[in-house]
Amino acid sequence: MSRRVRFDSTVLRGDLSGKLLQFTNCRSLRGSRFTDDDVMVEDGRIVDAAVVFYDQRRLPDIQIDCMGHIIAPGFIDIQINGAYGIDFSSLSAEDFLEKLNFVALRLLETGVTSFCPTFITSSSDVYHMFLFRLIDATFRLKRTIYASVDNVVAHLLNLLKGAHPEQHVKSSLGDDPIRAINDMYGSLNNIAILMLIFLRNTNIVNETRGEGKEKKTG
Repeated sequence: MSRRVRFDSTVLRGDLSGKLLQFTNCRSLRGSRFTDDDVMVEDGRIVDAAVVFYDQRRLPDIQIDCMGHIIAPGFIDIQINGAYGIDFSSLSAEDFLEKLNFVALRLLETGVTSFCPTFITSSSDVYHMFLFRLIDATFRLKRTIYASVDNVVAHLLNLLKGAHPEQHVKSSLGDDPIRAINDMYGSLNNIAILMLIFLRNTNIVNETRGEGKEKKTG
């Protein structure tokens, strides 16, 4: 027997792994128009309601009354240096968590439910000061999920430095690029995305690929 709850029920904050969810009394975009069709979701994926009901002969574990609201997937911003007058790279350690939470809440108004805070090219002290605070924020801030940390590693010619502060631009990673990156940023254990800009030594891509990092080059 299905359990019926409102869209804002605390039941939906628990572990829903393996649960078949039926969003009802909702509006969803199909093609270029809104419909009143129910939406079925299991383990974070939209599933075909016809297959579930007629082929698998399953009933939803939880029916979610959306009270007429529009249901839509959240956007993910994979690179954001700050927003609403706040620059993540310029904050004090004391204000960082509060300001990050402020941005997270405001981004929800635009449909962004997950984002990847980015620091522009900075000194090693800045990275060591803030990166562990980002990890802490994933547990302490409840309204937005943080996808990862996006480090901008600007190894480029001074003529191509763009907005990156020249005093922090590195022209070489030396003979041991992995050690150079660890010295600059600290442990990469909690880093999911590593952005390498105008990198001349492509060996670093191969050396870090086995650590489960997503690489972006450009």
